[in-house]
Amino acid sequence: MDRAAVAEATSEELAAALVQVHAVENATVATKLELISFCDERKTWIEDGCASMENWVAQRLGVAWRTGAELVRVARALEERPALAAAFASGALSWDKLRALVRLTTADDEVDWTERAPAMAVAELERAARAARERCEAAAGAAHHGRELRFRAHPELPVKRVSGWIPNDICAVIEGAIEREARDMPLHQVDGTWEPYRARRVDALHKICSQALGADTTADRATVILHEQSDGSTTLADGTGLADSAAEWMRCDCREQHADGALTDSIPRALRRKILRKYGRCTFPGCEERRWLQIHHVIWRSKGGPTVEWNLRPDCGFHHRLIHQPGWRVAWDEGGGLRYFRPDGVEVKVIPPPPLRPDVRDRVEGWMPFTNRGSPQPECDDTS
Repeated sequence: MDRAAVAEATSEELAAALVQVHAVENATVATKLELISFCDERKTWIEDGCASMENWVAQRLGVAWRTGAELVRVARALEERPALAAAFASGALSWDKLRALVRLTTADDEVDWTERAPAMAVAELERAARAARERCEAAAGAAHHGRELRFRAHPELPVKRVSGWIPNDICAVIEGAIEREARDMPLHQVDGTWEPYRARRVDALHKICSQALGADTTADRATVILHEQSDGSTTLADGTGLADSAAEWMRCDCREQHADGALTDSIPRALRRKILRKYGRCTFPGCEERRWLQIHHVIWRSKGGPTVEWNLRPDCGFHHRLIHQPGWRVAWDEGGGLRYFRPDGVEVKVIPPPPLRPDVRDRVEGWMPFTNRGSPQPECDDTS
């Protein structure tokens, strides 16, 4: 920025420049939200082995998961709120106001709120958003006493219907836990199509319940038992066979019961603690998961991979299973780090967002109200 021009500018000109830059920032974020919406529709996160759109945005933009999740949430909401989207792109609404408005408004009243919001404080909008979700005490009491949950078996199929009524405050906890886990569930491909999000909610609920059972002192009641056959294949306790990739993934970090009844961990507990402390998170590029990590043998156990520190890396459940899928490949680089390759051969790596191009920066500075840069002066012919 031209500091000499800044020094000559009035306070009003500086304030006007600040407001305009803020408007440009909003317009840029509006474009970013549109692009996120397009990428969400195209499911671009699948190609890079991410568990969800939120994770993909966080990886691509180099932001925290919570920031990526907020961007995705707002982008999805704006698809049905064109008035809000237009106001934000014009600079009339700030990001903080937009976040509150997408929680507060509906497709029916967004125009009214869009007209009122510019003159309202952010705190006022946030209070209105909270009030819109609140219930009266009488209704809350009736909801609590009417809570119920039922399991009904299907007369022909081996499934059960789960139904009932749960008060909003309790349901918010249950739904929040399921939605959080569902976002991280792998997108299993079936017949060339991806399973719907509602199916991932079932997997998420199963994971939460399994983790609760895992805390039971009688571990066998919450343990999946694998039986290794003489031909090297693996089956479950009921004789159901497993694909080699699934068996390899489960065998990678498990407990083994030997013929004499002895029970041992495939990875000694002291070594596990050392690996978890050394890396502290999932080592898949761009993943920030730090909970419920599993230990992965870079060289698989079936291929003679040793259970030693240099061959072990922590991975979250989603990415641990992903890199055991056919086609995925993990290799060491010259510096001893790991490189991850998709089935199509493309390497998955964290690519920092590119800096602002100098020509774009010049254009931003060029229309400042206290400088003539960016406003070309007419040329005059010297006829004297």
